[in-house]
Amino acid sequence: GKFAFTDLNMSAKKVVAPGTLLGVGNPLLDISASVDKDFYSKYGLLPASACLMEEKHAGIYKDLIENHKDVEYVAGGATQNTCRITQTLLGSTSHGACRFIGGVGRDEYAEKLRKACKDAGMVPFYHVDENTPTGTCAVAILDHERSLCANLAAANTFKKAHIDTPEIQKVIDDAQYYYISSFFLTVPEGPDTLLAVAKHVQANPDRKKQFMMNLGAEFLMQFFQDKFQVALQYCDIVFGNESEATAYAKAVGLPDPEDRVAIGRAISNAPKATPGPRICILTHGADSTIVVTGDEVRKFPVPKLAKSKMIDTNGAGDAFVGGFLSHHLRGGSLAVCIQAGHAAARNCIQQSGCVLGEVEESVFNQVLIQAAHDGIEIDPISVAFTLGFHAGTAKKLEDAESSK
Repeated sequence: GKFAFTDLNMSAKKVVAPGTLLGVGNPLLDISASVDKDFYSKYGLLPASACLMEEKHAGIYKDLIENHKDVEYVAGGATQNTCRITQTLLGSTSHGACRFIGGVGRDEYAEKLRKACKDAGMVPFYHVDENTPTGTCAVAILDHERSLCANLAAANTFKKAHIDTPEIQKVIDDAQYYYISSFFLTVPEGPDTLLAVAKHVQANPDRKKQFMMNLGAEFLMQFFQDKFQVALQYCDIVFGNESEATAYAKAVGLPDPEDRVAIGRAISNAPKATPGPRICILTHGADSTIVVTGDEVRKFPVPKLAKSKMIDTNGAGDAFVGGFLSHHLRGGSLAVCIQAGHAAARNCIQQSGCVLGEVEESVFNQVLIQAAHDGIEIDPISVAFTLGFHAGTAKKLEDAESSK
């Protein structure tokens, strides 16, 4: 069907208060470079996958930095990426709407992460480990695909005591939405920290707060399923992609691990310790995004993008959630939030790293302002969002407006 841009009208202009979104996770500095097949073989890397550093990966960072010309340092870590994208899309009028908690060292890499947050208008509240370096993630790029190998370091020494301080208690209390990727479940004090945040949401039902998680990666669903199940009870929204969903299905013994609708239903209908339904949102690359709420299933087509335009698909999932949240925080309808997620992901895969293109971001704001005019109805597929901030769409909207 069609939806009017009128419900965008409010969300396009609404200012989001400081600290509305709180992310908790592993802040990492991505060290990325283009590599060859031999590099993958040498370190046992798989395309389009993520892993934690093991003995077989020894020397991978030194190798990337010293033997590759196009080395880039980009602020990373799944949850921090999503919060940064959300903040970027909310824009300067909602400065500081997104806050982030995680563990870093006291070093140059931590300063790079702080600068990336500041540039986006996001406020980090890092736990600093004086004796451990800031975590890093090797990003090995081969034919548009990338393999991630994370050395959590200071992210892994995060202490729950950090969130018990008066300053962080206020940060938690201020927030309305909470987002944590399952990557945080691997940190020794991660699950207890996560549960403390989730239980704050549970303890304040009158404030209608929302707790959200991401399946994160296949290995997390395989090896941390018990911890995930405990956290899932508190989740209002769960995000994931097709491979993570399949890993979830296998871990909990669902009959068909490829049936995304059935997996969405299983996640949505799993026991819940807080009021209201649970929404499960499963993406599948260029295939439709499936949204399951209880027994209601909705499918949202993803507009096709020519393969020649794809530079890097790694940040797509984080960007999708960032786009979604940028409207969810402003009360946008589910359809609008999903369209915005598709658009942010589409924009992101045309850049290197989890970032949005600058030109397109300004076009995005232009489109929002144009779209805010009442009564312009556009088919969801051709909508500005799904076209990925495409300048031609802004023009179409202008033409539609002037011909009224």
